Amino acid sequence: MDRPQFRYQPQAARPKHKSYTWVLLILSFFCIGYVYLAVKKPLPPLSLSTSSVTLPAEKVTIDWPSEGWAAIGSMNSGLLAKSASQETAEPIASVAKVMTALAVLNKKPILPGKDGEIITLGAQDVEFYDKYISLGGSNSRVTAGETITERQALEALMLPSSNNMADSLALWAFGSLDNYKTYASALVKSYGLTNTTINDASGFDSATTSTASELIILGQRALKNEVLRAIVAEKNADIPVAGPIENVNSLLGEDDIIGIKTGNTGEAGGCLLFAAYPKSDSKHSDILIGAVIGASSLDSAFSVSKNLLSSLNATYKLRDVAKNNQKIGHITSKWGQSADVLASETLSTYAWEGEVVVGRPNISQQYKTVKAGQNVGSLQTGQLSVPLVAGQTISGPSILWRLKHYF
Repeated sequence: MDRPQFRYQPQAARPKHKSYTWVLLILSFFCIGYVYLAVKKPLPPLSLSTSSVTLPAEKVTIDWPSEGWAAIGSMNSGLLAKSASQETAEPIASVAKVMTALAVLNKKPILPGKDGEIITLGAQDVEFYDKYISLGGSNSRVTAGETITERQALEALMLPSSNNMADSLALWAFGSLDNYKTYASALVKSYGLTNTTINDASGFDSATTSTASELIILGQRALKNEVLRAIVAEKNADIPVAGPIENVNSLLGEDDIIGIKTGNTGEAGGCLLFAAYPKSDSKHSDILIGAVIGASSLDSAFSVSKNLLSSLNATYKLRDVAKNNQKIGHITSKWGQSADVLASETLSTYAWEGEVVVGRPNISQQYKTVKAGQNVGSLQTGQLSVPLVAGQTISGPSILWRLKHYF
């Protein structure tokens, strides 16, 4: 029997395209994943640059006194100008009682609309009264055993400028006049008044001194205290024993003057720290403050103060810090789009023309895209502000840019 014949047939080669398919699949998955990750990757924040807007000072004329020293300022801005570049600390007479009132209210606060604690006056208080009677200083009559509220005592201090009540309040609040001097001296330093010296509570001592420019800051402090601000605006009051009392500030109520304190001694001359609402500002958004020391008399200090206030009012006006749609900054993206940062409305403020006024931009957060008109922050000067908006739209980048900038 013949054996069957077997022929060798070589195995067919595996098609190469199946290997390529796997490679293509892997590459496809990689590409799809890359595109997905590139699209989903968080965008870099926009670059935003802004700059402050500065309204320069204009040349103004102030009617400075020919005698003594003076300074002007405002509640919002503090010191604006002074009559002499180099000041010498001088006696300030009863203007020192502003510091006494602030120290007492700091130690023994009174809630607005309240009268504060009850003070019982004793033999020492009668001695204070007798002392100033003999010295010819301003005073309010007191008796031993008399009771008076803290507010009434402050009214006696600030309206008729009672020297004996200054000492009585200092003794009551601090235990001794020396303790008061220590406390008040530390307080003035905390206010930044480096050229002010407190040597007594009444200001009758000529060693209690200050400068006109530092009195502007003291005036600011007084106006910030709601109780004291109300008291210095009173034309009259009624207190125990002494009865009706009158404010010696004869300018009170004239030219929108709302206080603050007179002073007058032989050594100090006439002194006045005053505050008034600007005539051009019907909303009372600021308060003008002036100080005069070393005038020949209190009447002279009154006259000088009226001239100063007239100069201030003439140059205290509504000023445009930034106009509507004024460019304040610029926004740029890393993918080439940009937009302006614009003031959405005019920012105006009442300010002295001799003062530099600055509008400062405040950006609220980081952005990755913005739409035209979108709020991106604010432009602020003092307590006033207007929104800042994007002038154009910055949308997200193209897919191509994302793919090129993944890494």
